[in-house]
Amino acid sequence: MIGCSSTSVGDGTAAMVRFHEYRNGGKVMTIINESHTDRVEFYSTERDDASTKVASDELMAALLERIDEVDFGQFAQAGSAPASSSQWSQSIEVQTIVGSSHILVRKGIPADKAAAFRDTREAFLAIYNNIFGAQSVKLKPGSTGFEQSPAGK
Repeated sequence: MIGCSSTSVGDGTAAMVRFHEYRNGGKVMTIINESHTDRVEFYSTERDDASTKVASDELMAALLERIDEVDFGQFAQAGSAPASSSQWSQSIEVQTIVGSSHILVRKGIPADKAAAFRDTREAFLAIYNNIFGAQSVKLKPGSTGFEQSPAGK
């Protein structure tokens, strides 16, 4: 499968899985593994947001194994997912030593592709939401960091 090989990640190979929500101003959530970037180094560097989380190599291997099981590779296109899109609603991108691949979705796609994407997204979110992240974030001038986003109202 292009861009996804769970058998090589547990042994210290860098990997990244990224979810893009293109609607409503967009949202990006990313999981990288410790072989991609050291956890302490990553979280200690001040960033614009806290949307990237660092997983253990073993957890990333389990995620990639699950992605393989739900047939991501059957529907994936080679290369990186677009940073923004007016045609697509969401995407998931997988990057390993093999390369990058992604699935783009919108209403009306075939049911089997939609199912593979949904199962991949659910596996991604289950892990993403359970990774502790202690990211140092840059505050915008005048911000306290506790303002409610318009989408959260």
